[in-house]
Amino acid sequence: MRYADILLLWAEALNESKKPSEAVLKVNEVRKRAGVGELPLGIGEQDLRKEIREERRRELMCEGVIYFDELRWKTLKETSFYTGNGIKQAWGGVVSPYDWRGDQLYTWPIPQVERERNTSLTQNSGWDD
Repeated sequence: MRYADILLLWAEALNESKKPSEAVLKVNEVRKRAGVGELPLGIGEQDLRKEIREERRRELMCEGVIYFDELRWKTLKETSFYTGNGIKQAWGGVVSPYDWRGDQLYTWPIPQVERERNTSLTQNSGWDD
């Protein structure tokens, strides 16, 4: 876990708590360290949400964090399962397109062994028993 990750999570929490001016300061700490321009203080909550998400994608790329962010934000379908995306050949042609199988991908199935240990558990919707 990196300090930039903490700052961006903090910024996200502040923005969702209706404190966008405080959130901008946290995002700008990360941007200043990276040597890029700062966000303006008057940015709106919706625009700031988009900026924070993009900043996390840029800052934490290839660190195994963004997948879980996409699940949490429920944006995985838009960012990964768009037309033309999938397993590609070296020259760019799609060999196997990604296929969205439904919103159950946002919650994982509960393993059978865990449901046997705790009979109060039921399988998450969209997953077969």
